[in-house]
Amino acid sequence: MDPTRFIEKYSEALKNVLSADRPKLISMHKTLYIKPGRSPSTKVLRDRLLKRIDDEKDKFIKKLRTQPQPQIPKISEEEYQLAGQFLEEAFRPAKATPKPLPRPPVDLPKPLPRPPYDLPKPLPRPTDKEVIPRETAINDNFVEVTISDGGHGNPITWIVEHIDMYEIINNQLQTWTGLKLAIKIDAIVENAVNNRYDEHIFRTKFITILRTNSLEDDIIEETLKLSEQIDEFTGKGSGWRLVGWSKITLILNNYKPIKGSSYLPLPKHFANKKAIINIKNNDDKCFAYSVLAHICPAAHDPQRVSKYVPYLRTLIDEKIKYPMPVCERAYRKFEERFQIRVNVFSYEGDEIYPVYISKTSLLFDSQTVDIFLIHKDTEDGTKKYHYA
Repeated sequence: MDPTRFIEKYSEALKNVLSADRPKLISMHKTLYIKPGRSPSTKVLRDRLLKRIDDEKDKFIKKLRTQPQPQIPKISEEEYQLAGQFLEEAFRPAKATPKPLPRPPVDLPKPLPRPPYDLPKPLPRPTDKEVIPRETAINDNFVEVTISDGGHGNPITWIVEHIDMYEIINNQLQTWTGLKLAIKIDAIVENAVNNRYDEHIFRTKFITILRTNSLEDDIIEETLKLSEQIDEFTGKGSGWRLVGWSKITLILNNYKPIKGSSYLPLPKHFANKKAIINIKNNDDKCFAYSVLAHICPAAHDPQRVSKYVPYLRTLIDEKIKYPMPVCERAYRKFEERFQIRVNVFSYEGDEIYPVYISKTSLLFDSQTVDIFLIHKDTEDGTKKYHYA
């Protein structure tokens, strides 16, 4: 690792450990010190983590000191003389060049008249009055919210200053348990090369928003994506310039997240292999039990939920909601909160395929937990899911 990068990681680790609360210290402790029994005090947890960080620093410094130093190649006498001749030729004063003869005067042609072009209709200028979004319900699962009918300037700045997207999304989440959000801008652009106006649509991909999500992070992420699209379209010498917009729309789709639930038996093909621990829980925390079965293995009867109840509080947090949705965003949030990597797999017939493979960058080199997602068709035509 590059020394500069190591110093950054070392400083970040110290800062996280010194500012962490007890639940986060316990999760870091479980990652590094997997021991049954009662959890030590907050001071002991912090001291252990600080010692681990100092040990990593000492190992890195020792590794740097033991690395062989590059040897400077020796220069022969002949190479030395050739270098001297090259420098002598390079710094020899150049011969004076004659001044160029004056060019004869030339009559420049008159500029051609600019071709006529149609100007767009004048766009309404945004005012400081309260903006009232206009909602259009296509059906029970699809809603379009028009938040502007036109304006001049940068639409991203206008959205941030005039529209409370938090209120619009929260109101819709009172009806739906989750939704998929996209932002669409019908922009007016001008080409400075041929003096032509045109309309261009900027639109983000759908992102999943649940009631447990941080809305602030989601909205900032969407607006940044729009800014990147606009910068890419108007940059690189394209000649296009954003002058305004004719419409801004929020597109909301109803999203019903799939969640893990209570015990489901393994399919016979996988049960016969006896390679998967399927915990018989009666609540909706099957995901947490499956993680604990890996980091706190039971010596006997690993399928019993009572083996993991003493450790369950280490995976309970107000920002992590159970049952765990089958959702990449929820898995990443769990990994970052508890510093544990998870991979989720499921099956189709006898074939196993990955649902989620961890790519999360954690503070420490944590262990990875493989989780198996079981599913079963119910009588009402839906599916029931369970983590093992």
